[in-house]
Amino acid sequence: MVLQDKPAPRPREVFATGKFANTLVPDGLAWAGALRVLIASAPDLCIGINAATFYSEQPVELHNFVDSLYYRFFEEDGGLVLAYCVSTHQGGFYAELAADGTRLRGWSDGSPIPQTPAETRRMAVTLGI
Repeated sequence: MVLQDKPAPRPREVFATGKFANTLVPDGLAWAGALRVLIASAPDLCIGINAATFYSEQPVELHNFVDSLYYRFFEEDGGLVLAYCVSTHQGGFYAELAADGTRLRGWSDGSPIPQTPAETRRMAVTLGI
C-alpha cells in the first residue's frame, strides 16, 4: 500500500502478551531486518508477536493494557517501510525503517511522543494516531 497524504484509519487493537525479545525472525522475510531492529529497540516490551503474521498494511495496536506497539507497513519512494511507535509508562518513541532495517526517520524518547506539528501529522498519516 502506497502511503497517502491523509490520516490513516484508527489502528486495529489486539491484546498481546509475551516477551518481545523472544521473537524469532525468519531470514526469509522480506522485512526481517526492520523487524529485528524494532525488537532490538524495545527488548523489554511485554508484548508477544508472531513474526510470520506480523505484516499489516493497516495500522495495528498491540497492547497489554500498559505498553503499546503501533505499527504499519507501507510503500514510500518505491521501498517498503515499517513505521512504528512504542509507548510505555516510561515514555516512547516513533521510527520508520526500510525493510532491511535502515532507519529513515524517528524521534522522541519521552512523553508525549510527537514533538512538532510535522511529527504529529506524520504519525497521523502513517499510524492513525
